[in-house]
Amino acid sequence: MSPLLLYNARVLTMAEPQIARAVLVADGRIVAVGGPELAEGPDHPGVQRVDLAGRCVTPGLIDSHLHLRGLGDSLSQLDLAGVADFGRALELVRGAAAELWPNEWLTGGRFDRNLWNLGRLPDRHDLDGVAPATPVLLSSKDGHSLWANSRAIEIAGVGPSTAEPAGGRIYRDADGYPVGLFAENACELIRRAVPEPGQATRLRSLRRAIDHLQRLGVTCVHEMSAEGQGLAHDLRRLRDERGHLGLRVRLSVGPSDVGGPAGDEDIRLVALKLWIDGALGSQTALMEDPYEGDERNRGVQAVDDTTLHRLLKHAASVGLACWVHAIGDQAVRLAIEGLESAGSPPIGLQHRIEHAQCAPAGLIERMARLGVAASVQPIHQTQDIEIAERYWGRRSRWAYPFASMRRAGIPLVFGSDAPVEDADPRRGLWAAVTRQREDGTPAGGWFPEERIGIEAALRAYTVESAQSVGDGGQLGAIVPGAHADLVVWSSDVERITIEGPDACRAVATCIGGRWVHSEIGDIAVSSEDPKAMPLPRSERQTYRR
Repeated sequence: MSPLLLYNARVLTMAEPQIARAVLVADGRIVAVGGPELAEGPDHPGVQRVDLAGRCVTPGLIDSHLHLRGLGDSLSQLDLAGVADFGRALELVRGAAAELWPNEWLTGGRFDRNLWNLGRLPDRHDLDGVAPATPVLLSSKDGHSLWANSRAIEIAGVGPSTAEPAGGRIYRDADGYPVGLFAENACELIRRAVPEPGQATRLRSLRRAIDHLQRLGVTCVHEMSAEGQGLAHDLRRLRDERGHLGLRVRLSVGPSDVGGPAGDEDIRLVALKLWIDGALGSQTALMEDPYEGDERNRGVQAVDDTTLHRLLKHAASVGLACWVHAIGDQAVRLAIEGLESAGSPPIGLQHRIEHAQCAPAGLIERMARLGVAASVQPIHQTQDIEIAERYWGRRSRWAYPFASMRRAGIPLVFGSDAPVEDADPRRGLWAAVTRQREDGTPAGGWFPEERIGIEAALRAYTVESAQSVGDGGQLGAIVPGAHADLVVWSSDVERITIEGPDACRAVATCIGGRWVHSEIGDIAVSSEDPKAMPLPRSERQTYRR
């Protein structure tokens, strides 16, 4: 790659000085950051000079909580996200089932049953009416429950005598037969019946996700699936076939795959991922007190205390950070207690609580004393206003308390939880700064005292996310010596907080000095990437075309 000089730009460095005008890149790293004098100096042979005409440049954005394979799948599967009419949702299922090969599973979903207000649970009979012969298995928007039809339940061999697993819930009718809705650990009873995708399918899904993220200005992700070694293998294979990966990925492993950290600058294992509870949308987040209107429900605890403490201690002892999914206030408390028992994280890494959606002041103080980071997703806050008020009531005051966390000194790292929510970081910036939906409601923001400024929000998407996984000084800031992971925006990114998420867009994305996305004429994207791999017929018979 030729040396690169970007000039006549407004560069937000996320370091000191905060604003620069030019950046010099060589061998994939930032060589110099400066003012107009950097561009006005003597020309160097072979340097590609790009006049950005006043455009804004930031470090490449880091999505600290994302499901990469799930994002790729969601870009081609049946998508019910935001479908508020139940009849319309069923018609979409009917249409998708009609396109499948015989015996092919219909998967996808992202449905939100809270939008339907059925007065009951969606069940297998609803799906049987539109897809009686096709096995249907649809995931909820939050990923913590599954909706299956009778054919899928039959294939999975689940019936009245099937025991409910620890940390899971099978919703049943009066005769004990599954109604078609499964939550938390019970999801695996059905999910395991779906044939595993072949390698070509897996790589195509990953490529689709990576290309989508590049267009959004995301250059690094922290992967939450806990697939660990398996996903790392597929990512390395994709890198070999493309000539470059086009994304940096920090991976987590599950309890059965705990080993030491490993990898390179693109792909690295850094953490153990554990789930303590479920989610607000499925009413399985673990709460100290019952859900509003349901005295019997405090949520689901997915792992017992003894196992939690044992796994966290072991992970820290072998050099892994601990990423603990905890949404309800009781789950956040259990996460804090578990991380206290685990001891200090490995040098350069941070233990994190993922989501920490309901965290009253006392828990925030304990998180701050412990030094644990809050890995949070601002877009959840604006999407969840109604259901938080419906199910948590007055506890909503301490839902998504970003400003309180920051004032307490807790490191904030931002992500999207895609495909649960939109992967576009502009929507997360808007939500964090305004605490409003994109239509401007509620006026003044939902609990506006928890708003944060645009600089703090950008830091949470860049330098603080990098520091949490040992990438400080290498990613997240535009400083000499760092990787040249950069985003060029169509206009000042700060305009998002005034005009809305669409006030600017990523018009060029650079990873390690290589342009992977560009809408600018003077910037050419590498042509080394081969065309998309064809999908073998054997895999098309099992998965959607």
